[in-house]
Amino acid sequence: MTGTPLWELLGEEERQLLRLLRSMLDRIDPVPVEVLRAATSLGQRIADPWAAMRLVS
Repeated sequence: MTGTPLWELLGEEERQLLRLLRSMLDRIDPVPVEVLRAATSLGQRIADPWAAMRLVS
């Protein structure tokens, strides 16, 4: 697939959420399945960022 990279299509809020999830994922081992599902659901926006943060806390 060619075209604009996904990162460039995201808004600033989505980018910040992905950065937050990435930094949290880097700190946990093993990563819970729910977190992997939330972090890898491209095209599906997490409506409640605080709920996403609770998944990894």
